[in-house]
Amino acid sequence: MEKPVDDPVVRKSVSLPESLWAEISDFRFGERIGTESEALRRLIQSGLRAETGKRSPPKPRKSAR
Repeated sequence: MEKPVDDPVVRKSVSLPESLWAEISDFRFGERIGTESEALRRLIQSGLRAETGKRSPPKPRKSAR
């Protein structure tokens, strides 16, 4: 899924167990995804969609600006 052009990028640092990183890498190469970042975005989006289906949708957030 492409992000909208006007959607600002936020960078985060995350510590993961080596075994989980190996699973993410296997997913990336299995799906032929070009970058680690894109693989993580897809997995996060997929997980969020799955979780959102289990509960009511979140309320829109107000901008912190």
